[in-house]
Amino acid sequence: MWQENLGIHVQILYREARVHLAAIRAGNYDIGVIALIPSVEDPMLALEEFTTGQPTNYSHWSDPAYDRLIAAAEATTNSEERARGLLEAENRLMDAAPVAPLYYNVKNWLMRPEVRGWQENPLWVRDYPRLWLDRRAKRP
Repeated sequence: MWQENLGIHVQILYREARVHLAAIRAGNYDIGVIALIPSVEDPMLALEEFTTGQPTNYSHWSDPAYDRLIAAAEATTNSEERARGLLEAENRLMDAAPVAPLYYNVKNWLMRPEVRGWQENPLWVRDYPRLWLDRRAKRP
C-alpha cells in the first residue's frame, strides 16, 4: 500500500523477537513495530515511556516540554489537573509523531448462550471464577 499510494518502497524484515527488540533499543531501524500493552488503566504508563532517557523510549525522541508535562502530571494529586496535563502531553506526542499508532487489537470470539457471568475489563482481564453455565438457556 505504501508503494502504491505513496511511492515508498519498503522491505519487511522478519527476525527473532529478541533480535528485533535489540535493534529497536539500539535505534537500528527506519520504521519499527513494537506493541504497547498496558497492565493498568492509566495513560501515564504509556505516555511516560516517551520521556527523555526512559529505557523503553524506543523512538529515542526527546522533548523537554513533553518531559515537563509528564513530570507535572505525575507530581499533582489533583485528578482533573493530571488528566489535562496528560492530554496535553499526548497531543504533543501525536503532533511530533515520533510514533504512530498503526492498529488496535481486536478480537472475535463465540460464546454459547448458556454462558453466564462473563466479565472482562478494558484490559481484557477475564473473571473466570464467576463463570457458570445455565442449562436452561435457549439455544438459537
